[in-house]
Amino acid sequence: SSRFQGDVGEKILQNILHYCGLRNPTDFTCQDGDKVIDPNDSESLKSVKPDTLIRMGESWLVVDSKVSLDNWKNWVNEKKDEKLKSTYLEKHLDSIDRHIKQLSSKPYSKLLKRKVFPSTIMFIPFEAGYLSALDSDPDLGEKSYKKNIILAGPGNIMAIIKIVETIKSKEKQIENVSEITKSATKLYEKYGTLKVFLKKIVTSYRTHGLNLQGAINNSW
Repeated sequence: SSRFQGDVGEKILQNILHYCGLRNPTDFTCQDGDKVIDPNDSESLKSVKPDTLIRMGESWLVVDSKVSLDNWKNWVNEKKDEKLKSTYLEKHLDSIDRHIKQLSSKPYSKLLKRKVFPSTIMFIPFEAGYLSALDSDPDLGEKSYKKNIILAGPGNIMAIIKIVETIKSKEKQIENVSEITKSATKLYEKYGTLKVFLKKIVTSYRTHGLNLQGAINNSW
């Protein structure tokens, strides 16, 4: 069943995360989400629970591992009928395509009550199932990315997570630079106001005018 496959996918993902030093629930959580207002009924709440949420500083990365692999298994096990084998592979690709569309219709960044990375990782828990799909459709990764879905297998999931961490780090640096620029601009404006005010004082109080005028002119 899809639920069983989802559980297997989650378990494989958890093992990979643990192996790479991530800990539950400090670094990631499973089947944890938020209660949000049901868009079909404004008076009731619904639970939004992604398979896995990986912490990225102040935000989260959603990973889904529910993709069906039934047709991939049939493709692997079919040894005699090449036509039937080819049909299973086509169905495997169709299954992945459908799941990409389903995931793209779930804007977790809007559904969850927390900061979420805009793209969702679609984790295919068996490397051969992942690679066979990309081999059959080399454009699959690009097509999924255009729908804000990033395809991943056991062999590259951690590399993708590290790339996302780097992106978030760069964004944070840009935000920090932006904040520094805003603060500097405000500070400069305040100093500008103070300078005008001091010059008025110089004009009004000629007793200390020369000394204060010299201090202002040397300071700015």
